[in-house]
Amino acid sequence: MPTFTFGVWLTGLAGLIVALLMLAPLAYRRSALTLILLYPFAIVIGVLNGLGHLAGSIYFGRWLPGATTAPVLIGCGIWLIRSVHR
Repeated sequence: MPTFTFGVWLTGLAGLIVALLMLAPLAYRRSALTLILLYPFAIVIGVLNGLGHLAGSIYFGRWLPGATTAPVLIGCGIWLIRSVHR
């Protein structure tokens, strides 16, 4: 896994949030582009990332950073997939 300094991590996170906010108007209009982009986003960022944090905690035998919020991330990913599917 890559190791980021706090500044690099925070800059990347802020950039992702800004990009998602810019896509919000398209999502509210249920644009075909956002519906196509939301499936991989929900699966990779939501479900797989959350499962990775939990699996890493099991593998290393200790509570890793992100494992506390991983169930919430998995739940949000599943919710997003279900809401896009409707």
